[in-house]
Amino acid sequence: MTTPALDVVDLGDPATFADHDLDAFWRTLRDTYPVYWNPPVDGRRGFWVLSRYDDIMAAYRDDVHFTSERGNVLVTLLGGGDAGAGRMLAVTDGHRHHELRKILQRVLSPRVLSEVAAAVRVNTRQLIREAVEAGGCDFAE
Repeated sequence: MTTPALDVVDLGDPATFADHDLDAFWRTLRDTYPVYWNPPVDGRRGFWVLSRYDDIMAAYRDDVHFTSERGNVLVTLLGGGDAGAGRMLAVTDGHRHHELRKILQRVLSPRVLSEVAAAVRVNTRQLIREAVEAGGCDFAE
């Protein structure tokens, strides 16, 4: 694997990660271009890249100036956005994020999940008993 030069690397292309050792590239970004513009390539939109931990964490915590509501996976962002934006916790910011999180915390609490886990154990044991008594089963079914 080779280390690509700054002017030829395309972080929007998955092949970049398969074909190159990027350790030196990331080190160069952190040392000289901590805020780096990956230009548009082959019809894909350009995007900004943060390479220093403190900068990344500052952007992550600032949902006023930075958002995950258009998606949080590069291919989705470059493709125009996430269909779950504003409806799924991972792609929702601010007040709506906190509302969704409170709902999920209630229904996914340890008390509620322990009841679900107990029911899954009972059902699993029953299904295994039936499979053993029948001499086998088709797990795909």
